[in-house]
Amino acid sequence: MAGRHDRSKSPGVFRGLLVEQNVKLAFELADDVVILNTGRVASAGKAADVRDDRALITQHLGVF
Repeated sequence: MAGRHDRSKSPGVFRGLLVEQNVKLAFELADDVVILNTGRVASAGKAADVRDDRALITQHLGVF
């Protein structure tokens, strides 16, 4: 998924759904994120807020 992508962002405009295993890339590209765990929402919010929650990242993603 890390091929060509448009980094321009327009607030309030939905551009699509990104399903990405590269966590750093996903947080860089997204305004909002949803973390799924066994098909259920484990966390959702602004990318910066979720990215900065180290306990959540460690528990659900085990990286960073």
